[in-house]
Amino acid sequence: MEEFYKTGTKRPSFNGNRKRAHQWTERNEREKRARYSDHLIPISRRPIATRVFTLPSPASGVEVVYTKCPNDADLWIHKNINSSTLAIGMDIEWRPQFIPKKLGGKENKTATLQLAVNHSCLVLHLFHMRLDLLPRSLLNVLGNIRILKVGSGISGDAVKLLRDTEILCNGRSDTQVYAKVLALNQDGTGLKKLAKTILGIELDKPKYISLSNWELFPLTYEQASYAALDAWVSFKLFVELKQRLHKSGLVRKTGEQHLIETGVPMGKKAEAMVSCKSCGKKYKSKAALLEHIEVKSHQSHVVDDTTEKEESHSRDFVTQLNEPKAEPPLEHVDCKKCGKLFLNKVSKNHKRKCKGKGESGEL
Repeated sequence: MEEFYKTGTKRPSFNGNRKRAHQWTERNEREKRARYSDHLIPISRRPIATRVFTLPSPASGVEVVYTKCPNDADLWIHKNINSSTLAIGMDIEWRPQFIPKKLGGKENKTATLQLAVNHSCLVLHLFHMRLDLLPRSLLNVLGNIRILKVGSGISGDAVKLLRDTEILCNGRSDTQVYAKVLALNQDGTGLKKLAKTILGIELDKPKYISLSNWELFPLTYEQASYAALDAWVSFKLFVELKQRLHKSGLVRKTGEQHLIETGVPMGKKAEAMVSCKSCGKKYKSKAALLEHIEVKSHQSHVVDDTTEKEESHSRDFVTQLNEPKAEPPLEHVDCKKCGKLFLNKVSKNHKRKCKGKGESGEL
C-alpha cells in the first residue's frame, strides 16, 4: 500500500454553465488517468491495486483503503471487523445510465462497495475484481446477521448488490427508518438531510462526482472520498440514532428487531408487485389484482354467450361473484369440469377434451 492522491487543480466556477463544467471535468479526468496508462508506463511503474489516504473535514483523520486486490480487502476486514463489531456503514456506487429504460437503456452493474467503521473505510472496486475470487471474510461479514449493515436506503443497495453480484447482505438497518421512529423526518430522511440535522455535517454532493463514471480505474481522489464519506456518515448516523432511540425509551418493550431486515432483500417495488397467474399482468397491490380478476371474469362470461350452456355458466358465475364470501373470486374464466383457468373464455379444443374424458369415465 502507498499514500495516494495529491491535491489536483482546483475546479473553477462556471457560473451555472453545466456544459462547460462537464467538459472541464471530463478533460481533467482524462489528464489524470493519462499518467496511469498501461500503454505508456512500464510494468514496474504501473499503478498498484491499492491506495491509502485520509479523508478531509468533516472526517479528518479517517483512513481510506481503496483497492481492487482481494488480499488487501481481506487484510482490512480482519484488521477492522471482529466478533465484537455490532455495525458497519455500507454503500454502493455504479455508473449512471442516462438513457431511459423505455428507450432501451439498462442499469449498469455495481462498480464499488464501501464499508466503514469509526476510524477507517474500505472502498472496494468490484467492477475490476473477479467475483469468484472475493475474500471469504467479506462474504462472511456481509452474510452475518449479527453484524448490522447500516445505510440510507440500505434495502435498495442490498437488492442491487444481490442482483449484480449474487452477494447476500443479511442483517440490514436503515437510518431512514430510525429517523421516522424518532419523528426526525420533518426535513426529509435522505443521507444529506439527516447528516445536517443529526450530526451537523454539511455533505457536499456535486453532480459532476455523483454522476461520474465509477467503472474507471483508478477512481479520482474526489470520487474515492465521496464514496468513502457516504459509508462513514451512514455509520456515524446509525450510532447517534441508536443512542437517541434508547434514551427515548421507544424500544424498551418491543426491542429493535422490527427495525432490522433479514433474509433475501426484496425491495419496495418487488414486494408490492403481484402478478395474475392467468395472464401474467402485474399490479401494485393484491386489491388491484382481485379487482382485475373480478372484472375480467365478469366480462368474459357476459361476452361468451354463444351457447345456452355457456350462458347458464355465466349467470351462475356472476351470481357467485355478487355473493359475499371470505374467499377471493376465481381468476378469469374457469372450466366447470376440470377447473383449469383461461384468460377470456374456455377454448373449444379444451371443451372437446373435457367432454371426451367425461364420456370415457375418467372424470
